[in-house]
Amino acid sequence: MLTETPLPEWASGRLVVGVGGQTGRPVDDVGGLTDADGWVCVQAKKNLARSDAPDSDLAAALEQLVVIRVEGVPDRPPNQDELRPLDPQVDRVLILTDDEAPMTIAEAMARLVDRLRAWPEAVPLVEAATKAGERRALITLRGHLERLWAERHGATADESFVRSLLRPLAVRALDLRPDGGDLRALLPDFRDLLEDPGKALGLWRELELISQRLAVERSWIRRADLVRELEALGYHLTPIARLRRDVQRLQQVTAANLNSPPSDLALTTPDGPVEVSRAVSAVLDASDGNVAVTGDPGAGKSVLLHRFAAGHAGDVVYLTHHQLRGTAGQTRAELNLDHDLYEVLTGWTGSRPGLLLLDGIDQTRGVEASSWLPELGPAPTRIPMADRRQHPIVRPSPRPSLADDVPREAGRPRPRRPGTLPGRPPCGR
Repeated sequence: MLTETPLPEWASGRLVVGVGGQTGRPVDDVGGLTDADGWVCVQAKKNLARSDAPDSDLAAALEQLVVIRVEGVPDRPPNQDELRPLDPQVDRVLILTDDEAPMTIAEAMARLVDRLRAWPEAVPLVEAATKAGERRALITLRGHLERLWAERHGATADESFVRSLLRPLAVRALDLRPDGGDLRALLPDFRDLLEDPGKALGLWRELELISQRLAVERSWIRRADLVRELEALGYHLTPIARLRRDVQRLQQVTAANLNSPPSDLALTTPDGPVEVSRAVSAVLDASDGNVAVTGDPGAGKSVLLHRFAAGHAGDVVYLTHHQLRGTAGQTRAELNLDHDLYEVLTGWTGSRPGLLLLDGIDQTRGVEASSWLPELGPAPTRIPMADRRQHPIVRPSPRPSLADDVPREAGRPRPRRPGTLPGRPPCGR
């Protein structure tokens, strides 16, 4: 979830969008929601061994598989209050164990259940086991599932039903010790994501602690909340890989706008260009939160924003009304982005302060832009440009600060845009 890397195919091959601990599902150690509205339900067993005993850890894990097969999982929105059957195309039930598990689990049973997931109905189940260890694993799995089904329903589970029970199942032994192979495979992704790659192992330890807390609290976490929590602990992340081209594109657009200053940036005099200071600059520097700069045409609003952008020490996105369109999709196309502006700003993580400047929002082309521009300003449920504090516009809420140039035309009232710019002005005219 943190690296936005899809799970391995055996674990559904999907992208995780939310993680919970002790979720209340029949398989409840860890739960994951995927971008396909699928469920990944994890049962963790230390040193799991193949055993035919009804009171073994393997029997207990398979019992939870039977229960969730009967009860189902929450349906896809908007029907999430209803339960649906497991769908092997998007759902997985994972039985995970550690590096101490014997080869009968780590290799034989893991290979077998992977093969059974796509085993044709017309081919006998027994033919899926090609080696002695796999044949013993199949006998153990069938024995437990047939017994558990009979105990729960008083009926025999035929081969077709055993297949349906096994299709969403995956078994894996993971070596997550500090020098373990599975952890070593994760660390390059962590190093690529961190501003300080040397903190990769520390990041893993923090994720372990957060996972333990989720289990104790029986709570869920999504990526945006996880990123904020990690950054509060000093783990600053770079933008995720799929957004990096868009971040670079916004940097290019901002640089071009800064290199094309407004024509009235300075006055032309016989003695050369003279820059005119504006008293409102100090108000803007000291302002807190979102800011709207208003004034009559020619008052110097664009000059003010240009100077403010040029003097900002952090990450700046400076856009003019020429680059803002009537909808988020049109703006994405205008800026040549792969993702909507809000998504790019949300995923633009890092330790540097961030600032978003929009020059002339009421001159945007196309449909009324106030239908989507409010998404770029912070609200309790919106976290633009990650969770980086602002300077010189400093505020306790997440970044970015939003400074807008809204002209006031003589003789014509300015259009009302309720909710576009929340808050109160720091001063009068």
